[in-house]
Amino acid sequence: MLCGKKLKMTILPMFAILALLLAACGSSGGTSSSTSSSQPASADKQVLRVAVGATDFGSLDPALVQLAVDYDTLSTVFTGLVEFDNQIHLQDQLAASHSISSDGLTYTFTLKPNLKFSDGTPLTSQDVVYSINRALLPALANRPLISCRLSPTQPRL
Repeated sequence: MLCGKKLKMTILPMFAILALLLAACGSSGGTSSSTSSSQPASADKQVLRVAVGATDFGSLDPALVQLAVDYDTLSTVFTGLVEFDNQIHLQDQLAASHSISSDGLTYTFTLKPNLKFSDGTPLTSQDVVYSINRALLPALANRPLISCRLSPTQPRL
């Protein structure tokens, strides 16, 4: 009997939440304010707001990333040459392809054609070289890539 009571205590709240979600997603029976037009929304309506956590981010400069919240924010703004997928395999992003020399010291990236910055300026290999060299400047040395605390009592990662 206790197992049945636990089951009811678990399933009933789940059904209540599901019912609320379905009701919230359902039609109100009135007319919809959205149109099927292929026209983009006006500029003042094209705004994306994303909560970044309990604290504001520290920097939008990729070379100065120190906090996890900085990394999370930057990952929504910038795209890298490559990134890890869910199985921790490298996937090309801005790179059309990449290779690593047999000694592991030389990384070669081939950029996808016709890449552009958000303002329409072409992105070149020199832009990538500049960004990497800037991140390696001695003035920016000894900065951890990401340092964060999961809770006030946990050590830094």
